[in-house]
Amino acid sequence: MMRRQAARAFSSLVLLVLVAIAGGSALAQVGPTVPFVTVVEGRASGVHEPAQVVIRDQAAWLALWRRHMGAVDGPFPVINFSRDMVMAIFGGESREQRRVTIRRIVREPDRLEVWYALVAVRPLPNAEEVAPMVAFQIVRLARSPLPVKFVQVKAPQVD
Repeated sequence: MMRRQAARAFSSLVLLVLVAIAGGSALAQVGPTVPFVTVVEGRASGVHEPAQVVIRDQAAWLALWRRHMGAVDGPFPVINFSRDMVMAIFGGESREQRRVTIRRIVREPDRLEVWYALVAVRPLPNAEEVAPMVAFQIVRLARSPLPVKFVQVKAPQVD
């Protein structure tokens, strides 16, 4: 009897920790984690407003890449859209040092869920001396027809 109560208490504690990590979102993982590869990430983008983007075709990819790169011409990452798709998260223009981090992508029965965080990077430089930045991450993963839900989770600062 005591072992069952201890096991239930431990299970409840684990669930509370997962909910806290997600910033209050339920993290009951139903489906498997989907592997992904970072195409590019950084803190300089022509996409100045916060955005979460799903790309499933070449024309949309080229349009996003041109918008992201601005006036800079050059080669763009080649994606095989018969096999793959792209997801991009742009954190929006900010004077804070931060980065976008996709924590995981999970295949739920009716959608893909992308769990990401905007992570503050410390120490912060003097805000007056820093030009606005746009943290972003663009990833490639196996093509899926499922709709995509983006879930922002809370993250601790990184030193």
